[in-house]
Amino acid sequence: EFYYYDMNKHKFLTEQEVMKKENVSVQDISDVISESINGLSGITQKTYDLSNIISNYHLYYSDDGDLSVTYYVPEQNAMFTSIVKEKK
Repeated sequence: EFYYYDMNKHKFLTEQEVMKKENVSVQDISDVISESINGLSGITQKTYDLSNIISNYHLYYSDDGDLSVTYYVPEQNAMFTSIVKEKK
């Protein structure tokens, strides 16, 4: 289960509010996932259904403060994580 809490505003945020706050679009997230899956495909020599993967993801902040995305790849029966936006 994922949730986001803005400590300055003392309220929970939706994933869309986090995306707006971080200036990240659905296309940015799709691009990050696609790039990662293309790299995985190069290693495994398998083809993956990107539309299925991209339709089911969750954003979260890593311990380092990076905005990351986690997503499930059914063909690998595994969860993967990629950084969407690094904390500066």
